[in-house]
Amino acid sequence: MSDETDNLLKQIKDLSAEAKKYRLRAGEYKARVAKAEDDAAKARDEIAQARSEAASPSDAQREIEALKAEIRGSKHRDVFNEEARKAGVRPEAFNDLWSISGYKSETDVPDPKDAASVVAEALKSRPWLTTPATDAAKAGTQPGPGATRGAIQTLPGRFTVTMANMRDPVWMRANQTEMAKHQKAGTLVMQD
Repeated sequence: MSDETDNLLKQIKDLSAEAKKYRLRAGEYKARVAKAEDDAAKARDEIAQARSEAASPSDAQREIEALKAEIRGSKHRDVFNEEARKAGVRPEAFNDLWSISGYKSETDVPDPKDAASVVAEALKSRPWLTTPATDAAKAGTQPGPGATRGAIQTLPGRFTVTMANMRDPVWMRANQTEMAKHQKAGTLVMQD
């Protein structure tokens, strides 16, 4: 019986060792499954984040839309200014007329008729923004004696240059061709 007992003990030992191997392998598989589940959860999170980013506009898309709106506004502003000029509005009053008109660009392509009607409506409340009909410069009248009273005389057809202008290199560079043209024509006036 001792052989049989030894044999059984050996089988139990072998089976225990084999069971231990299977338990270790099962532990490895459980660790692999847990890692795979973690990786799958991370992948699901990344997919959800990518979908939400795709659904919401990016910074670049927002910037593109802002630039499109700026260009659209610029086009409408140009048409508005042209219609204001046609209506006789002084150029320095364009900004004031634009702000009081409340003109909004609703379409991509500006409509001159809409701009003209907005200009006409705005001019009803501010008629002084238009150019006066009787302008002394247009009528060709000359100012009376002493009209400048010490100020720089600006005679029609003449180009007046002061000593301060002569000392300013930026001004000289900007007006060099105009000075040469008036010097040849004999209409250059030098003042102190």
